[in-house]
Formats: sequence, C-alpha cells, structure tokens
Amino acid sequence: MSEKFNRRTRRHIIKLYEDGKSTREIAAAVGGSVSGVRRVRQHHRERGTIEPLSHAGGHAGRTPALEAALRELHEQQPDAYLHELRDRLEENTGVSKGLSTVGRWLLQMGITRKKRPPTPPNSSVKTSPRPEPTGSTC
Repeated sequence: MSEKFNRRTRRHIIKLYEDGKSTREIAAAVGGSVSGVRRVRQHHRERGTIEPLSHAGGHAGRTPALEAALRELHEQQPDAYLHELRDRLEENTGVSKGLSTVGRWLLQMGITRKKRPPTPPNSSVKTSPRPEPTGSTC
C-alpha cells in the first residue's frame, strides 16, 4: 500500500465502512485519499486483517559469521579469484551471494585482492626523466 495508515486509522476506516459510510466520506474523515481508503478496505476484505503485508524483499546482509568465514577463506588463499571465494563461501556456509556482493564486502572489510605485493620503486635508474623546462624563467 502506498499510503501509510497506522493501525488505529485502519481500524477506524473499517468501522466507518461497517457503519455504512461511503469511501469519499471516510477519506475526508481520516484525511486520506479515496484510493488509499479503498485499498485498506480491499486488503481487509481479501485477507481478513488490517495488518499491512510484511516486507518480504531483500536478502540477508553481511553477518559477523559470514564476514569471519570470508576473512578466513581469504587468509587461506589470498590469491583466490573472486568467483573462487564466492563458491567456497557458499560451500562452507550454504549462503549464495553474487560476485559483486562478495567483492563489495571484501572492499568494505578492507581486504584487497592484489596478486602480488607492490614492488618498491627502482632506486638505481630513473624510469622517466623529467622534461627540461622551456622558455625563460625571468
């Protein structure tokens, strides 16, 4: 339902319908739209309750247990590809997540997936000479 009526208002809407009021009269009485009031009545008629539907969307997020499992998998094989970590996470925990989700979790946990440590700069030879300044400096 797009218009949010609290439980008290929903009960009031149903009582006004039972008292024979029209949808327009009820909407004016509760300060809602006609369509919103009609949906409360329809919801009550079809489901037998005034309680709103529970939000069923979304997935379980990153729990401490999943985070610990992912951290342990990364420590066991730091050079694992993302799809390997995801597959092993599913094998170990039974939780299936997408590649982008696992990658985002690693970033949020501060874990990088570089294959090699960065090499220090070459101190014996300059790799790119500085360009000579052109023009006068006066």
